Formats: sequence, structure tokens, C-alpha cells
Amino acid sequence: MRTSVQLIAELNAVADVPGAEFCIAVLVVAFETENKFVFARDKVALEELNEMISLGGKPVALAQIYQIGQTITFNIRPLDEYQNERWIDAWMKAAAQSAKSAMLESLRQRKQTS
Repeated sequence: MRTSVQLIAELNAVADVPGAEFCIAVLVVAFETENKFVFARDKVALEELNEMISLGGKPVALAQIYQIGQTITFNIRPLDEYQNERWIDAWMKAAAQSAKSAMLESLRQRKQTS
């Protein structure tokens, strides 16, 4: 498993989409009964990730939503460490909806404060 610093660096890289009008990216951290999210470019992202890990969370996937022109794209992918796990496909289907909802809510909040 990579370090928290390495994971945050990868998260921030995923948030850079050339030509995108906006991009929201999250690191999906799995817990026993829920998923939590660390947002790219958040000033306390590293601290949040370390706290989640200390509470038993496992960073499992990266997700992003971005807009180029009139097209809005959503992607989610497992971290390299989990790509070949048998359970990852089923987990990703469930995690995709919660990640998408969290990112859309973040986008709504940003638009309201703009």
C-alpha cells in the first residue's frame, strides 16, 4: 500500500483534466458499513485521509466528475492495489453511486456560494 502522501498526490493529479470547465475528484475510503470521501485540493485532505485510516478505513478507489463543453463525465476506478481483487467489481458498482452523489452535492454547494 502506498503512503497517504502518495495517495493524495494521485488524487490531485486525477483532478487535473485538460480543458475541463470543472473537475471534482475524490479518494473513496471504504469502511465496514459506508464509504467516506477525501476531496482533491482540500487543504486538510492529508489529515482527513490519515484520520480515516486510523479509524479503520481503506482507501480503495478514485472517482472524478468533470465537464468539457456540454458533456459531463463521471469515472471511478479502483486503486492499483485493488485492481485484481475478486470483490472489487461488485464493490465498485455500489461505491459509484455514493461517490457520484457526494461529488454532485459538492458541485451544488459550490454553485450556491458562487
